[in-house]
Amino acid sequence: PVVTAWLFVWVGWRWTWSWPTPATITPLTEQALERGKQWLAAAPDSAWFLQLYAVDADDASKVEDYLRRLGKDAQTENIRAYASALSGRLRYGVVYGHYADRTAAEAAVAELPDWVRASRPFPRQVKRLR
Repeated sequence: PVVTAWLFVWVGWRWTWSWPTPATITPLTEQALERGKQWLAAAPDSAWFLQLYAVDADDASKVEDYLRRLGKDAQTENIRAYASALSGRLRYGVVYGHYADRTAAEAAVAELPDWVRASRPFPRQVKRLR
């Protein structure tokens, strides 16, 4: 499948909508993106999650590898992905969990596998992802 998202970009003298270069994604990433989309639509702005990983869409295969490894060590239903346009570039992120507050999210970091903690995951609030 090809993932595309509209980007609001500066072209010449005005802002306009544009398509980024499509990135091919794999079924595992596609499933995580769908879980993320559904979760984000239902989660309140006040909820928290852990940001685990982010990469440019050009490196979409790295997301697949990360999701595959994480799926061996964590509950799949709590693993989600999202696509965002940061500075005009399409990026993918991998997030984990759903927490009522920042304190609960911070405490959950200790429960992650060592290899995930090594990349310094951090709490984020849902309203910051929207």
